[in-house]
Amino acid sequence: LEASKGLEVIELGCPAIHDTVADHALTLPTSRRQPDRLFGGQRFVRHIAASAEWNAWRIGGSTPSGFEACDAGMAVATAGLADVQVIRTLPAPRQEVARLSHAGELLFLFLLEGSLELDGDAANAADARRQHRLHEGDSCVIPAGAVFSLRAGESLCMLKVTM
Repeated sequence: LEASKGLEVIELGCPAIHDTVADHALTLPTSRRQPDRLFGGQRFVRHIAASAEWNAWRIGGSTPSGFEACDAGMAVATAGLADVQVIRTLPAPRQEVARLSHAGELLFLFLLEGSLELDGDAANAADARRQHRLHEGDSCVIPAGAVFSLRAGESLCMLKVTM
């Protein structure tokens, strides 16, 4: 294992109860490279943003217009337990997505740049939440089945994790 200078890590645990262990005798980086090594049935992923392939964004069976996504390879590496995408707006006027939902255990959004307005579904009292405005460095979790809408500011780029 090795990392470049300035690496930042976002760790999500679901469920959040788990053991954390350290091997203080292990020197990193190791002299052996094992890119296909399994860790409890899962693999590490190396996503290189500069060479990512961008396609239309799909969420909950919908294809919101004006957004595109690149897949970070997490779904394959985790055998479908998690999915990670980077979502960004296409160069166009403000983007709005109406009435989305997801069936995963959770949907986590982390804003890498730009801004985003998030609204619950006012038609459903259980989903009605205050409107939230997120900015670079902000994050949120949207529970399964919650209906929501998004309005993106200019140059939105966000990390989307589903479990």
